[in-house]
Amino acid sequence: MPVWIAAVVIAVAIAAGAMAAGMGPDNERIDNPSKRWHAADDCNRQAFKKFPDYTQEGAAKREAFLRQCLRDKHLPPAESSGQTKASGQ
Repeated sequence: MPVWIAAVVIAVAIAAGAMAAGMGPDNERIDNPSKRWHAADDCNRQAFKKFPDYTQEGAAKREAFLRQCLRDKHLPPAESSGQTKASGQ
């Protein structure tokens, strides 16, 4: 067996092992949810800095700003803030 074939086989084995250990391109997928969460958190902080009052009007403006910020960054919409009353409680 020529040496160059053995070298190629070893290189492929090392690359496969590195990808299985999370060092390959799939590692980017793990990082993306964290980046998305931080971007959404930044939108939330900006909304509270811009509209700090706890009135209904302030909350509505804060919610609108948050939704627009999330849209601008191509993030999923925020969960409900829980300000609506649940039926039966």
